[in-house]
Amino acid sequence: RSKKSMKKLYFGERVKELRIEKGLTQDQLGEIFNVRGATISRWESGQMEPDFSTLLKLADFFEVSLDYLLTD
Repeated sequence: RSKKSMKKLYFGERVKELRIEKGLTQDQLGEIFNVRGATISRWESGQMEPDFSTLLKLADFFEVSLDYLLTD
């Protein structure tokens, strides 16, 4: 796999893990970030990534660093 696809995979796995730890569904997390649950699903599966400003908001919401969200 390319580094870019690995980054997406780490990001998706981290978002899913953090979302589940908070007891949120994809739809509930989507509501918090004003996106559809399907968008959260795409983030978690590595099909797409949020923009940088949303990445910052996610890190803040989950109280983790951007490094944690984006790297192994």
